[in-house]
Amino acid sequence: MTRAVASADMCWGMFGIGYPPELDQPAPYVFSIYMRGEKDGDRAFVRVLDQDTTFNLTGEWRRYSVKGVFPPERYRDRGVLIAPTGNGTTIWLDAMQLEVGSEPTEFTDD
Repeated sequence: MTRAVASADMCWGMFGIGYPPELDQPAPYVFSIYMRGEKDGDRAFVRVLDQDTTFNLTGEWRRYSVKGVFPPERYRDRGVLIAPTGNGTTIWLDAMQLEVGSEPTEFTDD
């Protein structure tokens, strides 16, 4: 994905939906994704629930993760936003995974 901003009012990025289990109490979660930049120093912004993280990327594929706690009342709020941070920045994404727990497990494509 390459960021090309035409207007300050434009919304850009890749939006995704996760499918956490229905909960009756808070539970830890981890979102993981493989990313790489066009060059070392490219950056990617990731938002999961209300947690915003910016990752410094390299030109090599690497797995990045965001950890948090799913509150039961936020069950339906499961959006994920991923976006390059600089105009003209190109990033590549693969193997997104949202799961209960505190550490990412091996990726599966089921």
